[in-house]
Amino acid sequence: MAADQAALCALGACLRRLRLRRGLSLRGMARRLGATGHSALVDFEHGRRLPPAGLLALYCNVYPDDAAELTRLWDAVHEARAQGVVAVPSPSEPVAQLPADLADFVDRAAELSRVLGWIRKEPAVVTVSGEPGVGKSSFVLHLAHRVRADYPDGQLFVALHGAGPAPLPPAQVLAKLLVPLGVPDNRLPTDLDGRAALLRSVLATRRVLIVLDDAADEAQVRPALPGHSGALVLITSRGPLAALDGVRHVRLGVFAPDAALELFRRVAGADRVAAELHESRQIVAHCGHLPLATRLAAAGVAAWPRGQLRDWADELADRTTRLDRLRVGDRAVSTVFELSYQALSEPARTLFRRAPLLPGPDFSARTAVKALPDGDVDTALAELTQRGMMQASDRARRYRMHDLLRLFAETRLNREEAAGDRQSVERAVLGDLLGTAFDAGATLDPSGYAVPRPESRFADRAQAVRWLDADYRCVTAGVRRACELGLTELVFPLLVALPWYWDLRCHWDEWQDVNKSVLEVAATVGDGLRQVIALNRLCIALRSVGDAEAAIEHGRAAVRLARRIERADEEAGALDRLGCALGDIGQHESAASLFADAIRLNEQVGERWSLATTRRHLGEALRALGRLDQASAAFEQAAREFGELDATRSQAMTYCGHADVRLDRGELDEAALLYRAAMESFRAHDDHWGVACARLGLGRVFTAVGRREDARRELAVAVEAFADLGDNSYQAAALRALAMLSDASA
Repeated sequence: MAADQAALCALGACLRRLRLRRGLSLRGMARRLGATGHSALVDFEHGRRLPPAGLLALYCNVYPDDAAELTRLWDAVHEARAQGVVAVPSPSEPVAQLPADLADFVDRAAELSRVLGWIRKEPAVVTVSGEPGVGKSSFVLHLAHRVRADYPDGQLFVALHGAGPAPLPPAQVLAKLLVPLGVPDNRLPTDLDGRAALLRSVLATRRVLIVLDDAADEAQVRPALPGHSGALVLITSRGPLAALDGVRHVRLGVFAPDAALELFRRVAGADRVAAELHESRQIVAHCGHLPLATRLAAAGVAAWPRGQLRDWADELADRTTRLDRLRVGDRAVSTVFELSYQALSEPARTLFRRAPLLPGPDFSARTAVKALPDGDVDTALAELTQRGMMQASDRARRYRMHDLLRLFAETRLNREEAAGDRQSVERAVLGDLLGTAFDAGATLDPSGYAVPRPESRFADRAQAVRWLDADYRCVTAGVRRACELGLTELVFPLLVALPWYWDLRCHWDEWQDVNKSVLEVAATVGDGLRQVIALNRLCIALRSVGDAEAAIEHGRAAVRLARRIERADEEAGALDRLGCALGDIGQHESAASLFADAIRLNEQVGERWSLATTRRHLGEALRALGRLDQASAAFEQAAREFGELDATRSQAMTYCGHADVRLDRGELDEAALLYRAAMESFRAHDDHWGVACARLGLGRVFTAVGRREDARRELAVAVEAFADLGDNSYQAAALRALAMLSDASA
């Protein structure tokens, strides 16, 4: 009986690989072996003939490090003969199983370029992952059609059904590859390892393109990976298949808005989109720019050629019916989601449907524990990520969901869990999130107004800042939701704990959002004290975004309310904030008067940190009025008081104010020392705004002493930093300083 072709091909491929690794031609190889001709070597390398034992020994002498492998492959041929394994025939015609490419394929240029760059160097295994409906199969098929001419020995396509409850078993995957490649059904090895080895042998001398669509996990596709570089394998999966070794990974996200609009235009019709462009943009936004949803919405529009896009946009705006509208014929977004949902384990299903109770654009694994208190959260998250029902966020151990998946989860939650259970879980989630936010904010509090709880997990301010950097958007959303539920005991403490972080990171929008929500609920329950605090905080936030008129309005309202409820401490704070807002519009005399009143009240009630803060603000007003000696005295006293309180960041701000006075006086060395001391302290606090402020001051000092390059460097960095922080006022000041430097250089 003839030798097994697969085993012969494996041996031949090894011989050819070893020759090419040495850079030898066939004639050169023949000379190394001492053979008289090279024509026989062609047959050996192509698996048409078995080298005799003597020639194999010569090969082993030339390649001593590979002798064991050559002997093993040579023995495998004889073993196949002994077992009566027939040769594997080649198919009469190359296999061409690829489904059609999409005529309206759009976008993905960057990803296509990246993958093409990989496979042009050498064929590879490439996995393409992403959430349901993101267009993984369309991308891979488009790519496969681009390169299919490079794989003349066949193109195979296997649907793995990995998203559903019954993925194709690995042994069947191998059968669907081997049979089209010429292996008869009755000659397939019965064991998985045998089939995998046979596939590697069959592919050893062929240039074949294989598409494995919708893999469930690594175990399903690992046996189907070739053992050499002549085949290209493209795998789609909802999860990243990170445990596969030596493969390239591409992750697809949702479309950019313009790409989604282009897909909508191609399917729905260019004229209709041009006529109702605004409505078209609304439709693709309601689809979350998810390719499948966008395509189905466009197909629905195309099916009603006389319909108005305004009507479609209005219908999709309704969250309660949005998923029902994203359905055409036998295709629906919810069907794709439901398939994966039903395939999940019970803990993963529970966590998935409760995910909408976790506020914010993403969430941490620690927060998710509160949504699955009796389950293994890490295992559930790993399963959800593998299934594409959740995605890894930008930070480690954080997760996010597409808006449509979140909407689908909400429908499952409302259908499968009682209202009381939902409320209990949400209360636990908000309690943990906002309680942790209080501890983090209180850790940053230099005033002593807020004290972390005994169970706080923050050992220092650096830990607290890192947590808030990751979770501040979740905290903002959590406060909003807690206010909607009337959970005042969770939100009121944050009024005094969070401002330190908002100010540190210049998150003025979130600051406004939180305080507006709290102000509304405080007014609803008639809590005058919390209303005053929220008004004061809003005054600061509005000042910081340049809305002086609104800041003054809120400041005056806070003063009136503080007096009505007879809270001298809050009245002092309101006078201070109002004075700052008036200073922003140049009313420095009025501001100085208000600061003096605030200082008097703070002295009466013994509010030391507030007293030092108002002295600093008074120094700024006096400087603006040209009373430099008085301003200097105010700054010196404020710096001393902050030092006694160990409020080093507030002290650094005071140094900057005092340095401004020294600069005005022409005391340049003293000003530079103060700016540098402030910068060092700001850096220790990870205060980007403060560092930029100190750089602005140093840039002015360098300008005054004629160090133009140093000045330009400091001012340019300050401009960029203020731009990143969204502080238009200080960015403008830095730009003016740069302009003055340029004028002086002209």
